[in-house]
Amino acid sequence: MSMQQEKGGLEEELKRTKEKLSVSEVEKYRAFDQLRGAKKEAREANMKANESLMMEIENLKEMLSTSRDELKIKDKKIDSLESELQKTRESEVALAEKDKELRDLREKERATTVLLSENKKRIQELEDEIAGGKKSSDNDSEKEIRGLKLDLQMVRESEMKALLEAKTIYEEMELVKNESKLAMEAEEKSAKAMEDLALALKEVATESNLVKEKLGSTQIELEELKGEAEQLKAMVRSTEERYQKLLTEAKQEGELYRNTADRLRVEAEETLLAWNGKEMGFVSCIRRAEEDKAYAQHESNKLSEALKGAENLTRAAREETYKLRDILKQAINEANAAKAAAGIARDENSLLKDCLTEKEEAAHFLAHENERLRINEAALQENVKELKRLLSTVSIEFETEDKAIRTSLDEENEKNKIQKNFSFDLEDLKFMTVLDEEKDKVLDEDPDKAEALKGSIFDANAETPTSEPHTPKSISSNQRGYTSPFTDDGGTPNSEEFDHLDSSNGDSDTERNSHRRMKTMFRRVGDILMIRRSVHKKEPSVE
Repeated sequence: MSMQQEKGGLEEELKRTKEKLSVSEVEKYRAFDQLRGAKKEAREANMKANESLMMEIENLKEMLSTSRDELKIKDKKIDSLESELQKTRESEVALAEKDKELRDLREKERATTVLLSENKKRIQELEDEIAGGKKSSDNDSEKEIRGLKLDLQMVRESEMKALLEAKTIYEEMELVKNESKLAMEAEEKSAKAMEDLALALKEVATESNLVKEKLGSTQIELEELKGEAEQLKAMVRSTEERYQKLLTEAKQEGELYRNTADRLRVEAEETLLAWNGKEMGFVSCIRRAEEDKAYAQHESNKLSEALKGAENLTRAAREETYKLRDILKQAINEANAAKAAAGIARDENSLLKDCLTEKEEAAHFLAHENERLRINEAALQENVKELKRLLSTVSIEFETEDKAIRTSLDEENEKNKIQKNFSFDLEDLKFMTVLDEEKDKVLDEDPDKAEALKGSIFDANAETPTSEPHTPKSISSNQRGYTSPFTDDGGTPNSEEFDHLDSSNGDSDTERNSHRRMKTMFRRVGDILMIRRSVHKKEPSVE
């Protein structure tokens, strides 16, 4: 609603500006009409003045008709002076018209300044609206920015019109200057003409004196001519004084016009500079808004890519857990097969009985280890769920953890490559009681978790397929007299002893097969123990 109200306000302001522009245009046309009327009135006044002057000239011609023969040369000069006087009058009329035009131009300048101030206010409001629009949503901001751009274009067009009007005013001022220069030149010419008139009158006076000396009989006529000449001199003096006043006034007005023209030029330049600066500010604001938008889009793309990478990592972790489950299933099946083989061989050989007891203990240990792995897997699943929740905010930490896990897996693979023969410490069997206690604790603390894990591949009590029974052959008393050859001084089984046992018991195929199965079983158990150690290493890194 607020955006719609702002749009409505903007439309109303645009309508107001359009109305103001139309009113200014109407006032401009009215001013032009007034100028035309003033020009017509000035022309009529000039025509009347010209007619009155022509009447005065005709009277002067009638008064000087008696002395035409002597003043024919002077009449030509007077005609030239009259033409110059007409030119000066026309220049006066033009100056009056230019005065009116300058007044109208001043009014236009005031109107344009008012329009420029209104446009400046409007531009400031648009800038504020653009700054406020950045806080709103992207879609609304884009629509508002488009509308504001259109408004800015309209305001710029109106300001360009105002600038064009100012340029026309400036050109008209230059024309007025040129016309004032022409008027000054005409005034100088009229002054020269007046000087010529004075010289002509002086020559007329000298010639009249000569005529008096030559023609004594015409003294009366000369006296009359002198009186007429004095009257003409008085008229000429009055006309000179009037023209001098007009010249001074024209000079003053020309100076005023020059000053006003200079002032208007300076104001126009200042307005142009201010407008250019504001326009650059608008352009920079728009560019900043576009850059912020592009940066936000880039950041969102980065976040989406990080989420995709996190999902891929979780998928890889799931696949690894599935692989571990398959390995544990195979180990359980092989352990069960080894149990069956050990139960059959227990009756045949005391050596095998000892091996079977150790194997059973190892199987129990494996069961406890499987239970521990199941608990660890449940904890890992919970940790994976928590990590999924934190992936959006902790993508960098997850990457570091992934790198640590990969390095640990690489180290384990290298250890597996180095450890060709299986060996484990019988002291690890001491942890069986500890594992039983941990299992009881898990059952007491979280029975739901224990029930959920029942029947899985990590349940030691689950049923597993047994191997086919084999009929053992009789074993010699020498073989029964042996102690457990599978443990060395450190309590770890040795592959060399397995080979020795293979060489000592190489008579029967069944024993060879059982030894091979036991070797593979112990290797599997070693792999499982290595996996358990890697899981124990992973747990603190995940936490």
